[in-house]
Amino acid sequence: MKKTHALKKALSKDRAHFRGAIQKSKGWAQVVRQPPKPKPNGVFIGRRLDTKEIATISPEHLQTHMQIIGATGVGKSKFLEALARQIIKAKSQPALVVLDPHGDLYHDILAYCVAHKIRDRLVILDPHEQQFRTGFNPMRRDQRSITYQSVMMLEGIKKCWGQETFHQTPRMARWLYNTIRSLVEAELTLAEATDLLDPHDNPVRNAVLPFVKDPIVKRDWQWYTSLTGPHAKNLREERTESAWNRIQMFLKFPEIAQMLTQQRSVIDFGNILSQGKILLVNLKHAGLMSRDESSLLGTLIINDIVAAAFQRDPEERRRCYLMIDEFQNFVTKDLCAILDGGRKFGLHLILAHQHLAQLKQRDEEVYYSTLTNARTKVVFGGLSTDDAELMAKKVMRFNLMDVKQELYRTVFRPVESTRTITSDSEGEVTHEGVMNAFGSGRVYSCEGGIFFDPAVLSSSEFDSRGESSGSGHSYSSSTVEAPFYEYHEEQELASREFWRLDEHLYRATMQLV
Repeated sequence: MKKTHALKKALSKDRAHFRGAIQKSKGWAQVVRQPPKPKPNGVFIGRRLDTKEIATISPEHLQTHMQIIGATGVGKSKFLEALARQIIKAKSQPALVVLDPHGDLYHDILAYCVAHKIRDRLVILDPHEQQFRTGFNPMRRDQRSITYQSVMMLEGIKKCWGQETFHQTPRMARWLYNTIRSLVEAELTLAEATDLLDPHDNPVRNAVLPFVKDPIVKRDWQWYTSLTGPHAKNLREERTESAWNRIQMFLKFPEIAQMLTQQRSVIDFGNILSQGKILLVNLKHAGLMSRDESSLLGTLIINDIVAAAFQRDPEERRRCYLMIDEFQNFVTKDLCAILDGGRKFGLHLILAHQHLAQLKQRDEEVYYSTLTNARTKVVFGGLSTDDAELMAKKVMRFNLMDVKQELYRTVFRPVESTRTITSDSEGEVTHEGVMNAFGSGRVYSCEGGIFFDPAVLSSSEFDSRGESSGSGHSYSSSTVEAPFYEYHEEQELASREFWRLDEHLYRATMQLV
């Protein structure tokens, strides 16, 4: 009941933050509040600039691990919140673990869960919570070998303090390993680490010794305990002071110590993964713990999540998304193991950071594993030229047939065509005529002989007249198809230049800078 009351109070405290964030936030927050309905089985991530169509990521792509990179203030955290909301609402109810080193993402997702009454699945781990702190015991025995579990915690301590190897500090590494392994085998917490490394005679050390099974570790403790005389304390300090300082720095914060020294009411990561719960971890270091302690705490949590994921039976492998903001602060070999083979165990990473040098300086193996195995990449821009060029090679596709410019020249081309010629003719004829004919005649008789004049027997005369007139009309038409050539002015392609690969790469790089 006390735990339930404290959880409700912690959740209700974020309601005002949730309302204020909705009123004041811009950009991605507007999309996050009421995202358009995505395509089936897709996670909404935005809209295409060219077509304004909804852009989604398929669950298959989301399960290939995601790398999110961009300068500070470009919207990475809001993008993570948008992804988290949709993962939480998924019908399959996958598990979700969010590690936030700033606190804003933690509170935004917590406020969303409160507003949507998502409480049964919610687990919070917040060292800043005053009334109730969920316990986390990194020494809790899991199904990994004791050696591997101890080495992974030692790895986290090393990375937290910026060490590449223990080559320069072999004594510190030896006694840190002895301490961690002994605590795991004896099922204790970090609180007893100071007792083990106490340079004075300490009864806790003698009580733990029978539980130690490793012969080398046990021999070291037996030697440590057997020291006597006036110089025993100084000799013990000489051997274990560096290891004691590492652990003491982490336990000097009461809030962190209270959380890490609980044996009961601790987080069960196996249950979180198998039951599809939502674990929100607030690793904000300001005002409570240093950046190193925040980094180490997150690293230990990641180690336990990886262990729980790898221990699950194949039929119980519900999908789990591990979302880490500023993940360069939590770089360990376990992250490489997830990137290289986590998909087989249903564990998928969503990793956000600002630039590539953060990874390369921390661990080159993690750097190359991230570039290679985080197949889905989201680039927000604001990168350096070198980072932008590398990411452009990773995410851009170039078409070497894209035309850069074309040169044209003017030409006149004969174009054969036909023309229709039509001719018409019309005629009209009119004529008139007048005819007059005159004539006379006589008939003589020769009966009088040759000596007498012939006698006129008859005579006649005639006269005839005639008139005539006429007119005529004619019309004719003809059509002829005759060939014809026209000269048209045209622009002819004289030369074409394509974008070269280096030019494509330069243009893409400038978009990401």
